[in-house]
Amino acid sequence: MTAVRWTAAEDATLRRMWAAGATHEQIGVSLGRSAYSVERRANRMRLGKRGQSHLRVSVDAERLVSLLQVAPRIPYARIAEQLGCSLTTVHRRAAEIGMARHINPDRAPMLARQMRHPA
Repeated sequence: MTAVRWTAAEDATLRRMWAAGATHEQIGVSLGRSAYSVERRANRMRLGKRGQSHLRVSVDAERLVSLLQVAPRIPYARIAEQLGCSLTTVHRRAAEIGMARHINPDRAPMLARQMRHPA
């Protein structure tokens, strides 16, 4: 089986469908390629998570403060979902504005390490 080069039009379709949250299989059917081929191409193009931009999401400090003050017991995961960013972003941003909560290292060892040693 010979490899067929990807065209610019296929790359554009892949980017568009990836951003819309389509699966490898759905994109593959649309392009006439295998799901594995789509997955490999997406990795090479560094498309990141489906349905999300590869660019960093800026978290508005005022919105984060209001969410933390209005509902102090709301989980960070739910706040991240509402703000459209990652859990790590919420933790870091909350620490930057002095509203960080205690993190149990047993429940989130990687996140705890990141908070102790920010990049």
